[in-house]
Amino acid sequence: MAIEISFNDRRVDLIEEGIDLAVRMGDLDDSLSLAARRIYAQRSAICAAPVYLEKYGRPRSIDDLVRHSVIGYGREGVVRPWTIRSTDGHLTTFVPKARLVLGHGEPMLDAALAGCGIAFLPTWLAAESLARGELEIVLSDCLVENIVVHAVWPVTRALTPKARVVIDALVEHFSTPPWDAA
Repeated sequence: MAIEISFNDRRVDLIEEGIDLAVRMGDLDDSLSLAARRIYAQRSAICAAPVYLEKYGRPRSIDDLVRHSVIGYGREGVVRPWTIRSTDGHLTTFVPKARLVLGHGEPMLDAALAGCGIAFLPTWLAAESLARGELEIVLSDCLVENIVVHAVWPVTRALTPKARVVIDALVEHFSTPPWDAA
C-alpha cells in the first residue's frame, strides 16, 4: 500500500483531480459533493517578539493595535480579518491595517520572530517559539478558536481503508493537541 501526500494552499477539486482525501481549513462551501469529519478547531493568538514589544510597547487593547506594525495574512490584495474576543467576551472581527502582508503562516512566524510586528498566529505554529520565549502572547484574553479543520473526501467514492486510518489518526492526534494545553 502506498500513500502519496501533497501539501499546498490551493483548494483542490477532489473529484476532478482524483484525490481520495484532503484536509481543509475553514468553510466547506463545496460540501454538497464532499463528506467531512471535523478534526480540530484551530486556536489563534496575537503574538509578538519580546524585542518588538521592548521597542514599541505592548498593546493593552484591540484599539491599541492600530498604533502598531501588524503582520497580516492575505492574498491578492485582501487581508484576512482576525476573529478575536473583545474585552466584553464577545467574538468580534478586527480588520488589521497590515504593514506587511504574507500569504503563508511560516513567513508570518519568521517576520514576527524577527521583530517586524504583531501577528495573529495559529497556536500550533507559534507553540515552540512561545515555549522558548521567542514570542509572547499579547492581549491573552483574545485567544480564540477561529478556524475549523476537517478531513474531506468525495461522496461519490467509498472511503478507502487507508483514508479511514489517516482520518482516525488525525482525529486522535488533534483531540488534545499538546500546543493547546494551556
